[in-house]
Amino acid sequence: VGEDRYIIEGGARLQAADEEDRFIVGDGDIGPAKDGGYDVIVDSLDDDPPLRPQGTATIQCGGDADVVHNVTLAADSLNDTMLDSGDVFSFNDVVGPRTKKYGYRRAVNGRGAKVTGGGVAQVASALWLAIENLDDVEIIEKSTYGSRYNQRYVSDPADAILTDYASGRDFRFRYTGDTRLTIYAYLDDDYLYCDVFED
Repeated sequence: VGEDRYIIEGGARLQAADEEDRFIVGDGDIGPAKDGGYDVIVDSLDDDPPLRPQGTATIQCGGDADVVHNVTLAADSLNDTMLDSGDVFSFNDVVGPRTKKYGYRRAVNGRGAKVTGGGVAQVASALWLAIENLDDVEIIEKSTYGSRYNQRYVSDPADAILTDYASGRDFRFRYTGDTRLTIYAYLDDDYLYCDVFED
């Protein structure tokens, strides 16, 4: 789209607004804002319904401002990741080193220790919860905090994914579907959202 407008594709976040508060949904027409809300006209070339995520997760981001900062960095790295059939996802490869050089701060991790990059495991945990029931995902490597988990962002320690770039402990899975898997991750009002689409 040549102008700055809200764009939503397959449930993706609102990207940008223009001065008239208009936005486009998929292939849709532009609807002006009315009474503080939005008048949306969806016009699909195929008349197909809007895409819905095959997997989704929402967790309340636990921790202070430094944790939220680290979660935001990791979620931004993960957001809009695409996997074709047979591709292997690596959390460490996508998110990268959790070091001061890359903007990460010292913050509390899933077992209550203050480390550089603390809080990033919340993003891995949200992703796990979003994909755990998908038929077209094969888990290759997954570790959890187990009995050492003492935070509250997930209720079950079995869902508290543990990753460590420095030691090589990773969260990896293979996409075995016939189409494409797209991962969206973002933070909004201290809630971390992860949505997974196949298209």
